[in-house]
Amino acid sequence: MQDKIVKHPATDTPLSAGAFRNLADAFAKMHIFPDVKDDHLEVEQRIAETRAFVEQHVEEPMWRERLLLACDAIRDGVHAAVVLRFPKVACSDGGRAIKAGESFWPNTLTGAEAEIYRVWQLEFAPRGFDIKARTIDNHPGEIELLLSWGR
Repeated sequence: MQDKIVKHPATDTPLSAGAFRNLADAFAKMHIFPDVKDDHLEVEQRIAETRAFVEQHVEEPMWRERLLLACDAIRDGVHAAVVLRFPKVACSDGGRAIKAGESFWPNTLTGAEAEIYRVWQLEFAPRGFDIKARTIDNHPGEIELLLSWGR
């Protein structure tokens, strides 16, 4: 994986947590006030622009795919999307730090999972995105990383 996956790292682009948050909030507002048709067209256009930006500027295929799915999730008014699911054995402690909510959980990631976290640190944290890890209740032994653009 390359050190940089986004060609233009400015935070005022469509690829920022604030831009995602504003779009998700706009969609949530449209569910409450469905008679505002002009806003709907504008928000759909902004999502299309965000998708085009991701397709053009995110070089790493896994991140590109996940960000495009996040753009689709925005239409549901959500503020997070799953980036990766993996078995707890990919953590040096078997996922115990994640399950306990320990702040040092990123230090337990190994292999590709650690690399994904590193890319988040380099590319997405400066844009205001957060990353969270959680165990999956209905899939014992599995963990997921969520990219968050919430408040």
